[in-house]
Amino acid sequence: MTSTRAVVSVVNGSKFNHSCDANLFVYVDHTQLRCRTTRNIRAGESLTVSYLGNKMRETTLDDRRRALINWHFKCTCDRCEVEETVMDMISELEQFEQMHL
Repeated sequence: MTSTRAVVSVVNGSKFNHSCDANLFVYVDHTQLRCRTTRNIRAGESLTVSYLGNKMRETTLDDRRRALINWHFKCTCDRCEVEETVMDMISELEQFEQMHL
């Protein structure tokens, strides 16, 4: 497997889209905004950052949704959509079990 390194010059860091499973880690080095990848990025895949900061990777769906209220949107990244589907399935299973006790 080959590894490619890239340097990205960003005039305005706000041009990145949000994802709770961001593929970029963003930090400030002196006066420069720097990015590094958090995983392999597929050709054509959007570059994303977490608007919640780099430490939010470990949080629950509910915690992330509460934090995103300040950004005035509901995240629909793949991570949030999968977690929401799982939460819905668990809720339906619990309701089913209650009805059949």
